[in-house]
Amino acid sequence: MPRRNRGAYLKFIRARGVFYIQWSEKGSVRKRSTGTSDGGKAEEILSQFITAKHSVQRSAGPRDPNDFLIVEALNLYGQL
Repeated sequence: MPRRNRGAYLKFIRARGVFYIQWSEKGSVRKRSTGTSDGGKAEEILSQFITAKHSVQRSAGPRDPNDFLIVEALNLYGQL
């Protein structure tokens, strides 16, 4: 049985001395440097990363109803 995806999280790489954001995407482990060794700043960068990754991009025209999730509709409703 495959492992459950943890989502994005911070990992400190000692050899480089900085925090990395690590996540799994389509079975591959992906990493992105935060560019900082400060845990507080790394947490802020992780928060911005997660927010940007899950933000809804509004298209300029009508969408296929099968591509529009109920969660997206509720998020848009909450932003109004």
